Amino acid sequence: MSKLGEYLKNLRKQKGYSLREAQDLLGVSRTFICDLENGAPFPSGNKKGEKTNLVQKYIEVYELDEKQAEDFKLMIDESLLGKSSNNISADVVDYLKSNQVVQQVLRKAIEADLSEEEWNDFLERIKNK
Repeated sequence: MSKLGEYLKNLRKQKGYSLREAQDLLGVSRTFICDLENGAPFPSGNKKGEKTNLVQKYIEVYELDEKQAEDFKLMIDESLLGKSSNNISADVVDYLKSNQVVQQVLRKAIEADLSEEEWNDFLERIKNK
């Protein structure tokens, strides 16, 4: 079982939700919930906002506070890195997995929907350090 899967299963059980109740509250299938709880990577989403909406639904249903929500998002990122690491250089994946600050920066950038110009500005600031 993955860290994310174990975390989600524990959250569901702490709330006292059966799989059927969680299915109804989250708006996903019991199979989907079981797959996640048993180690499947969190879906990256095919449409803009799809993943964000699902993450937000989990945060709301399981009543996560700000710290818990941030930890949850970091676990999702780790799950996705493991899923897509064949598309990313191994040294970058290792660095991302080992550095939570960088994960948080990238999460905030994604949530802010930074433009290419904003990313380039950020890159220039880093180069000038």
